[in-house]
Amino acid sequence: VDASGRVYVGGVETLGYLAPDEQGSTKYVSLLDKLSPADRQFSDVWNICITGDGVYFQTKERLLRFAKGVFRSWVPAQSFHFAFAVHDQLYILQKGVGLQRLQHDQLETVPGGERFANERIYALLPWSADALLIGTRDHGWFIEEGGHYRPWLADHADALKAAQIYGALWLGHDRLAVATLQAGVLGWDRRGNEIDRIDTGSGLLGDTVYRM
Repeated sequence: VDASGRVYVGGVETLGYLAPDEQGSTKYVSLLDKLSPADRQFSDVWNICITGDGVYFQTKERLLRFAKGVFRSWVPAQSFHFAFAVHDQLYILQKGVGLQRLQHDQLETVPGGERFANERIYALLPWSADALLIGTRDHGWFIEEGGHYRPWLADHADALKAAQIYGALWLGHDRLAVATLQAGVLGWDRRGNEIDRIDTGSGLLGDTVYRM
């Protein structure tokens, strides 16, 4: 959802937004006709990120930005994994390259970001005004500041790997909710203490959580 309240939508081989028609009913408006034929060649839209530069639709095959009625695209050497918007900055993981950010319309690898070239990042959040919290599937969590990376939740690395993280969000300043594929939702504080768990034992119909 952008600052004006417009809801953007991505799906299988499609992208667009929701808007009222002449009768006031909400309809899906496709933006495929604004894409070049080559840029229509994508499978699924996995993430939609909004920054001051526009609306980014992230697919494995392309990163597409829609701004002022026009699309621009970036194509990976191999494929993209997930994209994230943090501190109004667009970050994206490129397979075989690492964690990158979009600077002046160019994709550049963040300092030390090549360490994630063969990793999967499922969470990228602000840790502070100048630092990032990065959650990976296989090598745990890191706090990045000034190009330096230090482990976070290292004492719980095996349990979190088994839980298979799939996303995270901050609930206020000191509480992190982590979606997993095997253990429901895990709650942690900044000191690395597990403070909550929502799973089948507390009412979920299943322990696989894709989005919060």
